[in-house]
Amino acid sequence: MVRDAGPSAAALVPGVGLWHPVAAPPYSPGLHGTAASPITTLPDGTVLLRELRYAPATDTWQTLAPPETVGQGATQTLLPDGRVLLVGGRQYGPATATATLYTPATNDWTPAASLPSARTAHTATLLADGTVLVIGGAIQPTTALRYTPATDIWTPTAPLAIGRVGHTATRLADGRVLVTGGQDADGVARAAHTATLLADSTVLVVGGVAPSGAVYSIERYDPGTGNWRSVA
Repeated sequence: MVRDAGPSAAALVPGVGLWHPVAAPPYSPGLHGTAASPITTLPDGTVLLRELRYAPATDTWQTLAPPETVGQGATQTLLPDGRVLLVGGRQYGPATATATLYTPATNDWTPAASLPSARTAHTATLLADGTVLVIGGAIQPTTALRYTPATDIWTPTAPLAIGRVGHTATRLADGRVLVTGGQDADGVARAAHTATLLADSTVLVVGGVAPSGAVYSIERYDPGTGNWRSVA
């Protein structure tokens, strides 16, 4: 795992639980229009951080041609064929409706079909059939779309009952998608948190922010029972 820490970077050693420094990127994507850039591990083990690619084997960074449009709140989703779908975001102004595909073998970005409307701070979840489910976000908090890579087509799906911005969307072991937290019209209890599917099919929700400040609590959801419990 590589963590972007501004113009520096660190890697977590599995099984040890310690971070160690790695080569610093040539610049921080956070300083070039994004407050937090999405990070994707590619099939060959390298890591894509927008227009930067990190190779753990050599501890080096490669600068790529930047995508046409990307900004704060964009998502990156690894597709079954190895390409990466970059969706939405906001840079120096309003949110964008653009989508772009990155091909690791050729190190280039190609335009994908644009979304019906702009969005940022949404989620993009790969489904079992290889399509990508995009949910909520600023501008369109109650809407959801499904992208089919084989046809390059976006299809609207059923809307959310409650609009969400800054939420998470986790694909469960049975194929369903669990949407947690985020901000809606009534405010926010937990947003900008993480939601991780564990080996036993439960989901661990950690941290986040609320109007009162940082959220330090940890909760665990059991899809089998539909129950939440606090974790010490």
